[in-house]
Order: sequence, then C-alpha cells, then structure tokens
Amino acid sequence: MIITNGTIEFKRKLQAGDIDPETGYPIIPKEYWSEPQPCNIALIKENLLAVSALGSNYRERTYSVCVEADTPILSEEIRLVRDDGDILGEYAVIQIEPLDAVGIIRLTV
Repeated sequence: MIITNGTIEFKRKLQAGDIDPETGYPIIPKEYWSEPQPCNIALIKENLLAVSALGSNYRERTYSVCVEADTPILSEEIRLVRDDGDILGEYAVIQIEPLDAVGIIRLTV
C-alpha cells in the first residue's frame, strides 16, 4: 500500500491497421493518455542551471514514482499530475524496479 500524492498516466498509441468497428475503415494512428493511476511522486534531483544545446536555460528534474505492483506499465512515456491538479510534465521512464518485499514498483523518470 502506498501513500498517494498524485497520478500517473501512460502514453498509448493506436496501432496502424486497427479497424474502426463502426465504419470498417482503418484507424489513423494517434496517441492518447491512459486512465490515471494513483501513485506516490517524490523529487529526487532538481537542476535549475541546466542549459540546452541552443543555450537556453531549463529545469531538469528526476522523480521517483511508486505504484502498486498490480499496476500495468503500459509504455515508457508518462505524464505526472499532483493531487491538486498541477501537471508536473511528461517524462521518459529511465528505470523500472519491482520492490517485491513491499508490493510496489518504483519508476525513475
């Protein structure tokens, strides 16, 4: 059991070649977000002095996200949202670590 302070959504893609059941025509591939899953979000590292290749400054953040062990990991691209509705952003999953002793999965993004 985790103490939740936000939700995680996984970016899903419709595959090319799927057929629309109503029209029978192929569906154009598109991206959408999965249903929000409860999670615990913790900031690991924040770099306020990060500089892009073009010279502009941005905030670089690394988060640890814990979800229940039965939560399916649907993709490597996620969106994090706090309980107050604040969208933290879209991130790529760096590491997936199952913690079997406590029944959770820890994602590093």
